Amino acid sequence: MSANSANNNFNKVEQMDNKKLCIQACLDAHRACQETALHLCEQGQQVTENLVRLLLDCAAISQASADFMRGNSELQGRFCEATAQISLRCAQECERLDHDMQLKYCATLCRRCASHCQALIAKPVAAMLQRTVNLTDSAEKPSLTL
Repeated sequence: MSANSANNNFNKVEQMDNKKLCIQACLDAHRACQETALHLCEQGQQVTENLVRLLLDCAAISQASADFMRGNSELQGRFCEATAQISLRCAQECERLDHDMQLKYCATLCRRCASHCQALIAKPVAAMLQRTVNLTDSAEKPSLTL
């Protein structure tokens, strides 16, 4: 087995592990957002309808992203990108109103989800760029004759 082949196998395993971690982070954020929305409604706390809607939106996109990754959909990258943005926004809103532990817990899991999604999106782009660099490095260089 060549070094290049071994490196490709290692990268595939690493990417699969990162994907599993990302799926779990999305599922954790999904659960936390649903629990937090319910918690806020049950507590009768003075919260805006927009926060509850954001929590439910974050729960929905996190679940959808996990489903798209599990199904190995060609659109999984777009869902990861949207999930990262919405999860980060949700975390920021929960941190802004960090007057109870449930909001802090939700913010932590949403940040973790956003981080894993961003990392998963960055890996294929970095790999694509590296392949492009390798192709240009290995291309036959024109010789100059004077």
